[in-house]
Amino acid sequence: MTDTLLTFAGVTAAVLAGWLGGRTAGPREAPAGWRVRAVLLAAAPAAAGLAVLCGAPLLLSTAIGVAVPLALSAAWLDWQAGLIADIQSAGVVLAGLLAAPFLYPYATWAIALGGGGVALAVLALGQLAVWLRSREHGLGAGDYGLAVAGGVWCGLGWVGPALLIAVAVTVLLALLRGRADGARYAFAPGLVAGFSLATLAGRLA
Repeated sequence: MTDTLLTFAGVTAAVLAGWLGGRTAGPREAPAGWRVRAVLLAAAPAAAGLAVLCGAPLLLSTAIGVAVPLALSAAWLDWQAGLIADIQSAGVVLAGLLAAPFLYPYATWAIALGGGGVALAVLALGQLAVWLRSREHGLGAGDYGLAVAGGVWCGLGWVGPALLIAVAVTVLLALLRGRADGARYAFAPGLVAGFSLATLAGRLA
């Protein structure tokens, strides 16, 4: 009975996260189209189901089902509009805290929170270096929030590789897309890619 209730709660949470991801995938004045919403809604149960098939515990699978659509939604919103909604990052953080004890054999909430703190500190130092050199603010508040969320998922040991991948992906996407003078880079797609790969690598290591 308990397993049934937990499964129902997990599926419900994943579907709600997919719906919320779709709702926040576009700015208020230009909401995301139905195709984007459908993909994000489907991504939630698909990610959770894949995690279950791979042998992940139910709570970890639920956390993955919640985090994936919100992270993808943040990446899409930043790519399209240069924004990251606070609720997207907050949802990924909460899912990461739920997942923390199950991610790795040595994982704890302290390691998860430490990963978020290190990610925040590294980005802040990088921003300070950019500002001292050019007096420009290269990162927005949403970038910091999403990096903290990613750090919670990957933990202390993988923040460095995650951020390196994030920067590499961001530069590659900027080169492929082109960038107008004065326009900012969309950092969220790189952050999502970097921290996702780092979390997976930490899980498999």
